[in-house]
Amino acid sequence: MKLKLAELDPAVETVVAMNLDELDKLVASHADSLDLALVDITMPGTQGHQHVSRLRAQAPALPVIVLSGSEDVDLMRSLMEIGVLGFIPKPVSVDALLTVLARHGSHDGEPADVPAEPEAGPARRTP
Repeated sequence: MKLKLAELDPAVETVVAMNLDELDKLVASHADSLDLALVDITMPGTQGHQHVSRLRAQAPALPVIVLSGSEDVDLMRSLMEIGVLGFIPKPVSVDALLTVLARHGSHDGEPADVPAEPEAGPARRTP
């Protein structure tokens, strides 16, 4: 994934958190320098979407896109209500993810449409 992200721009720098403790430390030390957070809803050490809510509270200006194996409309709606920029259902190809991230560069304040992979079913966004 890190190599594919570098295809967007060779200057793209990525930092990775593999669990909730690492996410907390990363946000505490890098919140002002991060441009975007891609967060898996089922990150180890988490329950529900409390880690996303906490991330939004710790870094309210940081755009957040959530990756999830669930296409639960209520989950999507509650994530959007707490300020999540987008919701990407898994599995998603790296190329589709790069498309969403490229759109983020010209973000206009509206949630990003996510191109669906044929096997992933329809992508949705909640108003």
